Amino acid sequence: MRKRSTGRTRSRAEERTIRLRAIVAIALVLSVVGAGVILGQRMGPFSQASRKNPAPQRDAAITPASFDPASPSKEYVYSGSSLVATEEPPGTSCPPAIAPPNASYTASGGTGSVGVTIPAGCAWTALSSAPWITITSGASGTGNGTVSYSVAANSGGSRMGTMTIATLTFTVNQGAAGCSFSLSSASASYSASAASGTVTVNAAPASCSWTAVSNDAWITITSGASGTGTGPVNYSVAANSGGPRTGTMTIASQTFTVNQAAPICSYSLSATSQSFTSSGGSGSVGVTAPTGCTWTATSNAAWITITSGASGTGNGTVGYSVAVNSGGSRTGTMTIATQTFTVTQSGSGGGATCDVVSMSPPVVTVTKTGGAFSVSVTNPSPGGCSWTAVSSVSWITITSGASGSGTGTINYTVAAYSGGTVTRQGKITININAGGVATHSVKQTP
Repeated sequence: MRKRSTGRTRSRAEERTIRLRAIVAIALVLSVVGAGVILGQRMGPFSQASRKNPAPQRDAAITPASFDPASPSKEYVYSGSSLVATEEPPGTSCPPAIAPPNASYTASGGTGSVGVTIPAGCAWTALSSAPWITITSGASGTGNGTVSYSVAANSGGSRMGTMTIATLTFTVNQGAAGCSFSLSSASASYSASAASGTVTVNAAPASCSWTAVSNDAWITITSGASGTGTGPVNYSVAANSGGPRTGTMTIASQTFTVNQAAPICSYSLSATSQSFTSSGGSGSVGVTAPTGCTWTATSNAAWITITSGASGTGNGTVGYSVAVNSGGSRTGTMTIATQTFTVTQSGSGGGATCDVVSMSPPVVTVTKTGGAFSVSVTNPSPGGCSWTAVSSVSWITITSGASGSGTGTINYTVAAYSGGTVTRQGKITININAGGVATHSVKQTP
């Protein structure tokens, strides 16, 4: 009896021990979990509490909507019903751009390239998502670069593939085997003004698809950037303020050329003449010209000086001064933007009257070899009227007699003329105290 009693007592003790151990284990688990909740630490494989010092603090004002889940620089930590967050500094901004954004090929395939524009120091990669598009160079880079690729021949229906270049999508369209394309015209020409146009794509069979892309910023495709079968491509051409230019569009793998002329440069002056007293003075004249059209201003009389606006582009103003006149009345000219501006000045009252002047011979014709020549100046008031002479072209050079008084001689040379096919003309203009103006014309045959 004693032995059975001892066995029963020992069994109850063991049961109490087992129960006590279970209670202690549960208490330990609860305390560990509670401690984690209180401290707001993260549990599991994503925990980075060991990297954060100090530990994140709970902020009841922060909600999940306050954060951008797409940003890798932000971390999210939940503790109970509250959100605890830490945020690392954002990375360097690297906005990329690619040009062109797409390309089209016939079933025979081909090669091409895409330009990458991205800030210096920014790394990028290029990856093809279609087995028939192969990147041949430029699979990665830093800063601006170029990605080259090849498109395999297509033996099936039309297809589309993409490449991811610097996080942007480049689309490649390829026509089905047997597709043929043609354009209603190969080119178009426009004046300098803004304009618009249309070119038609002819595709056979009708199931063949195509795209259209502009290769120049001043040509914009307004509709018909893609299509199937026969269809129109509408485009616009920006106004041209510079020289003549040529641009292209790639339409259904065909090249369409756009030619645009430079602005027609026509000039006008706000006035064609101005009068001054013998005491002289200053004045100005306005030039009206289309944007992009250049011009110059020169004086043809020594007593008229251009003080500002000797050259310009588009609209402008030419300033000039007139010297004091101690002789008789005189007239001089300025050539401004190919236009003649006349200045008349009254005399001082005691000078000779200079109203007649002539040059002999008035016209001379020379051969292409050029040479040395002379022209006589005749004035009826010898010694009373001074004169100056200027050449209108660079190939006629006055060697002596560029100024004088009364009657005299002007010596000049004519440069050799090579490479020309038409007779060229120049002149020497003489002004005598503004009382008379005469010209000596020079014609040179090729």
